[in-house]
Amino acid sequence: MTTITLKHICKIEGHASLDIKIDDGEIKKVDLRVVEGARFFENIVKGRSYTEVPALVSRICGICSASHCLSSIRAIEDAFGCAPSEQTKILRELLEYGEVLQSHIMHLFFMALPDYLGFKNALDMAKDHKKELLMALELKKLSQEFISAFSGREVHPISVIVGGFSKVPSREKTMDLHRRFKDARSMFVETVELFVGLDYPDFQRERDFFAIKGDYPFHGDSITHNNSKTTSSQDYLQVFNEGILPHSSAKIALHDGKPFFVGALARLSTNRSALSPQADRYPIKCANPYHNNLAQAIEMLHLCDRIIDILENLTPLPESFQVLPKAGRGVGITEAPRG
Repeated sequence: MTTITLKHICKIEGHASLDIKIDDGEIKKVDLRVVEGARFFENIVKGRSYTEVPALVSRICGICSASHCLSSIRAIEDAFGCAPSEQTKILRELLEYGEVLQSHIMHLFFMALPDYLGFKNALDMAKDHKKELLMALELKKLSQEFISAFSGREVHPISVIVGGFSKVPSREKTMDLHRRFKDARSMFVETVELFVGLDYPDFQRERDFFAIKGDYPFHGDSITHNNSKTTSSQDYLQVFNEGILPHSSAKIALHDGKPFFVGALARLSTNRSALSPQADRYPIKCANPYHNNLAQAIEMLHLCDRIIDILENLTPLPESFQVLPKAGRGVGITEAPRG
């Protein structure tokens, strides 16, 4: 029996190690050990005021802090029977888009692309691929400023709260962002073309896809399974089972005892008909997990088009709302950038 151990894998949230056991040339066991410490957010929020919960759970992840924040807000509003206004829904949608864009840009250009082009990291690419690196930095800056406009700052939102928004961006700000996204649209197209042209491993693996169902959504009230079976978000515990493995501190989720696929490839597979016309032009192999990178690039173009459409006529008004706390059970679901 031979054991191969990688002690520090850093291109994940936190870090991990990998143990592979091989017997007579056959892989017998693979253990991915995520070793960052447990943080016990489920207990941290117990006994807290509902107003504190969104800010606390946003600390679960710095990259997708808005998703955690919004999920908690939607769960609280569901428990209270509080329905947000149409403007609130639109502003939250835009915040989600900004978060997805900045996460996809970071992953595609700074984590994935160096591997495909044969470099150790993004800085090493600068000599031969300066154009791509500068484009990535420009798009990253735009997405971060977009997040700040709707959340109050670049990470851990403060202006999105239960019931609505404590502060909304001005019309001047939204029009400036509208102009800048129109100017940047060609870079989003270039990003898709760049990732279409990469040499992906020819690997096929059928798996179950899960995503929120709707108008290419990042939030909603139902979950779709392989675009064939839809379950209400209220019944998510009947679909997924969470647990802990002995070799890892990371919680896992299974469906019928098996792993499943989420993220950009799952969303595109189950909601492709809702893509913008140009984003829908690009072919993709949904059975190839390496095409998740291409799916992220396609999502970026779609979100750019969607942002331009929304901001064209958006004039945010100061919000007035009332929240009446009461005992209850609430569920809120949101698509984080990676699912």
